[in-house]
Amino acid sequence: ALARLRAIRLRGVAQTWELNQVLCPLADLEGRAALRLGEFAAAAQSERTAFEACAALGNYNFIGAPRSASRATIRLAIALAREGKREEAARTIDPVVTIDRGLEKKNQSDQWLPLELAQALYAQSLTDPAHRTALLDEAARLAEHLSPAIARLRDSRAWRARIAAAQRPARSQHKAATTSASRSSG
Repeated sequence: ALARLRAIRLRGVAQTWELNQVLCPLADLEGRAALRLGEFAAAAQSERTAFEACAALGNYNFIGAPRSASRATIRLAIALAREGKREEAARTIDPVVTIDRGLEKKNQSDQWLPLELAQALYAQSLTDPAHRTALLDEAARLAEHLSPAIARLRDSRAWRARIAAAQRPARSQHKAATTSASRSSG
């Protein structure tokens, strides 16, 4: 379906807007599926398309588009990191983390923002081995303190499990590095 949509020759702003309305969620869905299947290059391509379409919708004041673009960016960064393109993934996710952290400091009622920041921190942890444990711990704290209604959602539970699974090897590596450092300095 995406290939057919990409082949459409557009005439005017209205058709471009309509195409982006379809591409934003459809490309994101394809990217999510590719990510789960371990097809990281395909996931990155789809999430780039989703980001571009969602970002273009933001120009038309579609309220959900900036958030959709942010979520596509998170999945793009994960796909890039899993592909071994850690520097590109870092350049992709770092601005999202900065923006989300700034929003979280001012947050008074947005119940989704802590989960979105946790997802971004998870993605950033894949790009920053030196701070991986701290980033995952921060993500876990955010994910564990969601509102009850959001915490019960399947997607929220999946993200908590994904973060917890990533913490296990990160803690083991951190512990081994700490033990090794204390032996060499003692």
